[in-house]
Amino acid sequence: GGTEDQGMVGGRHGMKLADALFLRLYGKGFVNDHSTRIGGGDANDEWRQARGGFRLDWEPSDASQLTFQGDLYGGGFHHTVSLPALVAPFATTEEQVGRVTGGNVLLRWKRQLAEGSDLQFQTYYDRTARDVLFYAETREAVDFELQHHFQLGERHDVTWGINHRLTRDDAYKQSFTVTLTPGSEGHHLSSFFLKDQIELVPDQLKLTLGAKVERNDYTGWSLQPSARLLWSPRPEHHLWAAVSRAVRTPSRAERTARVNLGAAAGPTVFAYFGSAEAGDERMVSYELGHRWQARPELSFDTALFYNRYSNLGTAETGAAFLEVAPA
Repeated sequence: GGTEDQGMVGGRHGMKLADALFLRLYGKGFVNDHSTRIGGGDANDEWRQARGGFRLDWEPSDASQLTFQGDLYGGGFHHTVSLPALVAPFATTEEQVGRVTGGNVLLRWKRQLAEGSDLQFQTYYDRTARDVLFYAETREAVDFELQHHFQLGERHDVTWGINHRLTRDDAYKQSFTVTLTPGSEGHHLSSFFLKDQIELVPDQLKLTLGAKVERNDYTGWSLQPSARLLWSPRPEHHLWAAVSRAVRTPSRAERTARVNLGAAAGPTVFAYFGSAEAGDERMVSYELGHRWQARPELSFDTALFYNRYSNLGTAETGAAFLEVAPA
């Protein structure tokens, strides 16, 4: 406890329910006081949160493992915001109390198929809710993933998998400050990934090739490949190089949001508009590295990287226009 971090408390407990069946429980919470303004008085930024959860592990056999876990949380926070208005002085300062809640559950099953081969399936559900003065939304996600790892011959270590995620949001409270169109929307994200670690020279030279193919509802298909080379000329020296490509998909706000940033006499409104034309931002990364294991308890790492970005999103000034709806 303290004057600003007024209190933090947490507890954990683990138990054995039966042979190969184990349970862990936890709970924790905190309260942070308001900061103090230079001139005195509270800055209206107090916040607090409590959360709890569990994890259940079951090993029905030496070859199988099952995990089931979940979390719940809830909290509140104070906040001071400046909101645009159409009448003088064209802005209002509001103190608000916000609320955030959420929870998730996850199920993971892993099975050893043979020596050097295993299969894993995982699924989870996640829900968050946030409510502030000028905006409130709920957001849900359901995710499924299957991953298979196996040895191919004496030199190939292969991992592949598939994933599908469904997300849905509902902006059930909007305002003059922030709007999303439409107010509720759902999206699918699917991907396939493959990685092969190839031992070119035993204990000295390894090549890792991988790629992820992804499809989303906004921008369609994208390819994210990578190649990594690891050379160990001596047991204490390791040199590596990598080239990889990554993409960032535009968010819902970057495509469908309107945020009124300010207003002036006229009345004139200055607003940010998302664009349905927003595409993937792309990056190609080049990396070099060296690790020196000077002693068993001491190592030194050096890394160099160069990233090249393309198709970056920018905010551009548009032409003024007369808005008649709303008047």
